[in-house]
Amino acid sequence: MKIIYLCGAHTSGKTTILKAIEQLDDVDFVGGEIGKDLYYQRKFKTDNQKESFELEVTELELRRDNKIINSNFNCSVVETWHIGNLAYAMVRNPDCEKKLVEMIKTSPLLNSSLGIWLQVSRENIYARTQTFNDNRSWAADFYSKIDFKIADCFKILNLANHIIVDANGELNTVINDVKNIIKLNM
Repeated sequence: MKIIYLCGAHTSGKTTILKAIEQLDDVDFVGGEIGKDLYYQRKFKTDNQKESFELEVTELELRRDNKIINSNFNCSVVETWHIGNLAYAMVRNPDCEKKLVEMIKTSPLLNSSLGIWLQVSRENIYARTQTFNDNRSWAADFYSKIDFKIADCFKILNLANHIIVDANGELNTVINDVKNIIKLNM
């Protein structure tokens, strides 16, 4: 059983790449970003979520992890996963970091995970955002902080198995790079 997760800041291409990955024959399960799904369902202010939200997202991720581990899936690809969610929490609610790390370390998938970190510049976050086009500067600042925290999350969770992809380039090139990484690691 292997889980491959895409992490990176808003506008790095995670969702678009995930949709392209759904077409790969050897990928058994594809899962979206749970926190983002809640954002669209609830229409809340992204940077103003409290500790209860961080705990809810982590609990939902752990439920999905258990569903994956109890399935017959050989390879699952998910968006953001624990790394991205922890990075969000470290920016929004740093006081809950310790509790989230304890929860995340119970995941049965931590030791069989491969991370693909899609790094994107502040300038590209600013230029690419559609969700926050009315406040591009805020989006660039907020999501750059989250991207910066991802490196800390890998260390805190002892997840050395990750590959960095420059997501600043042309989207089709980035998609092909990620597809090749997945094919090589299935």
